[in-house]
Amino acid sequence: MIAVGEESGLLDEVTSEVATYLEGQIDLKKKVVNASRYPMFMAGFFLLVVAVMVFYLIPQFKEIFASYGAELPAITRFVLNVSDFFVRNLAYEITLLLGLGVFGLGYLRTEKGKERLDRIKLKLPIVAKLTYYLVLARICRTLGLLLHSGVTLVVALDHTATIAENRVAENAIREIREKIVQGSTLAQEMKQQSFFPPLVTGMTHTGERSGTLSQVLPKLADFYDRELDYQVKALTSTLEPILIVGLGILVAFFVMSMYYPIFNLSTVMV
Repeated sequence: MIAVGEESGLLDEVTSEVATYLEGQIDLKKKVVNASRYPMFMAGFFLLVVAVMVFYLIPQFKEIFASYGAELPAITRFVLNVSDFFVRNLAYEITLLLGLGVFGLGYLRTEKGKERLDRIKLKLPIVAKLTYYLVLARICRTLGLLLHSGVTLVVALDHTATIAENRVAENAIREIREKIVQGSTLAQEMKQQSFFPPLVTGMTHTGERSGTLSQVLPKLADFYDRELDYQVKALTSTLEPILIVGLGILVAFFVMSMYYPIFNLSTVMV
């Protein structure tokens, strides 16, 4: 892009746009990271609480109940049996987790594994929209910037594919690029790819017909930036109470299943 700016005499403008573009990409990544940080922390804390209950607290209560030798409620027996199962098979569970971890990391280093992961990111309920809007905004802004800088559409698509950071999108862009080389148009080929929504294909068609594609694409990027902001705020405000309520239900279930028999035993002894 710098070379194109030098040749076209627009080096200052291109350099400024590149700097703005890079700042925007950094901000987008920060939004996604910040949105996922709190839910990940809460999920980790949730798992830690479960582990402490299963491997430490519940076995302690089991010894207390055994010393009394009284009949326990069904809910308490169920919790004790679940805890006992995990405690007895701890070595197998660790081996299984390590094996899955090693296999998973190895698989994700392959091209097939990376593409599968990118497809999963576009389907997971929590992160799908975040990932989708992030990739769409990146594609539209990059392609618009390259076209505005004087880069040909075919070359611009080559560069855009390399920075998509999602192999589903990258493959779609490369297929579009091959069809354009054969004489097709960008909008026509976008319609053939399920990755691109009607808004993008429609606006692209309008931009191609009016000769304003380099202006239309940044506007699409701005739109998806705003959508990403909305999704980040919605995710944070929705997941926080859900995780807190879930943790509260877990603790309440534990207290009810473990302390209810103790209260009954105390009543009988009195």
